[in-house]
Amino acid sequence: MFGDDKLQSYPDQWTFLQSIQSLSPFLLESIIQKASAGAHPLDVAFITEEDEREPWNRPLGYSWRPPHHRHA
Repeated sequence: MFGDDKLQSYPDQWTFLQSIQSLSPFLLESIIQKASAGAHPLDVAFITEEDEREPWNRPLGYSWRPPHHRHA
């Protein structure tokens, strides 16, 4: 559902959706690159033991993944 600034839903959702202006591919790519700190949004980053000890030092664009556990 789409709503206004007061979280009230628009009575005709389709009319509201038609009123939204599309972003150009160039602008969309620029927004994605800025939001992902320059990393490709589909890249997967792996964490190291050092990242586990000092998570505040992880690089921007880092993507969390649970640690790998070995089965005995």
